[in-house]
Amino acid sequence: SPALKLLQSRHLVLFASLRESILSRALETRVDNFDRAITHAAVADYLHGRRRMFNRLERLGAMCVDVEPEQLPIALVNSYLQIKRSGRL
Repeated sequence: SPALKLLQSRHLVLFASLRESILSRALETRVDNFDRAITHAAVADYLHGRRRMFNRLERLGAMCVDVEPEQLPIALVNSYLQIKRSGRL
């Protein structure tokens, strides 16, 4: 991606994305009727697409954090510590 390459020329890029907690709950819900089956399949497909996008960004050299809102502070601190340990800062 040209935009990512431009950012990477001067910055270490980390994408922080908030994943809606309702998505995890939807996958944990028992599938016992047609509507829940459709919801489960749609959520699984949506999350798979997100994962593919983040995998692509990571292959291009960006770091990605995809967590539920309450997990974001810890995930960002852990990412920062990982960056420091790797010597990229």
